[in-house]
Amino acid sequence: MNSSQLELILLAQQGDKQAYCKLVRINQSRVRAFIASRSRYQPDVDDIAQEAFILAFTKINQLQNTDLFNSWLCGIALNLLRNHERKFDPCKQGCDNQLDELITAGIEELTLFDSSVDSISALKVCQAELDKKWQQVLDLYYFKNQSIQQLSKLTGDKHSTITMRLYRIRDALKKCVTQRLGANNE
Repeated sequence: MNSSQLELILLAQQGDKQAYCKLVRINQSRVRAFIASRSRYQPDVDDIAQEAFILAFTKINQLQNTDLFNSWLCGIALNLLRNHERKFDPCKQGCDNQLDELITAGIEELTLFDSSVDSISALKVCQAELDKKWQQVLDLYYFKNQSIQQLSKLTGDKHSTITMRLYRIRDALKKCVTQRLGANNE
């Protein structure tokens, strides 16, 4: 950390809002990138970053080792991101993480192992067999990174309806893929 940033931190700890604004300008792209690299909710990255800077400002006096400012700030951002994802996670109950990971990873790009190729092929077929409305929700959520809130606004459905629909989509895909892979192994 350079001495000018250290000086800004010390001034901010004394209540200097201008110094803190300069710290935000210096660190905003780093914090945004940190959040974006870990978030499934890309449209919410700016909001989470802003919340992290606001929270950091209210707690800057608690920072004892100013050399660790960047790590401390990213830690705040990470905690806020985790809270955000827990709050908007469609996997509240009975989520199949393996299927969720397969969908999120991008079906088109996964061709590493023969078993993965079989799983992906089965998943593509199963996805094509879904109801058109379910296909649209799947596409918007997993491939266009729409949040549950955004899907709720787009469809006019409640938050809980969207999360249940995502659960049912994953469950239907899991059953279909399992059935197809089982039929291939017989």
